[in-house]
Amino acid sequence: MEILWKDRLLPLKDLAATDGECLQERMSLRSVWEFYIQALSLVDFMLVTGGESDFEKFCRHLRKGKSLNEALRFSYPTSIRSTEELEKKWVRYITEGE
Repeated sequence: MEILWKDRLLPLKDLAATDGECLQERMSLRSVWEFYIQALSLVDFMLVTGGESDFEKFCRHLRKGKSLNEALRFSYPTSIRSTEELEKKWVRYITEGE
């Protein structure tokens, strides 16, 4: 799928920082669609990497106000410890899976 080609991916910091209202104000309909496809791919990767349990922990930490990096470290302590590592592994997952 061309939206998941490495040169078309939104940076992880943009995926994590963008909310629906912001999307509507500054992105075209195609860009919004790309955002959601990429977000779905990222969630799929996180579920494959740590299973439902780790992803649930990750979401719980975010709801409690932890930063993205803290939530990753607490939820994926042996596989993903930072947003940089998450992005690198996610991109590899996408490019090797095609």
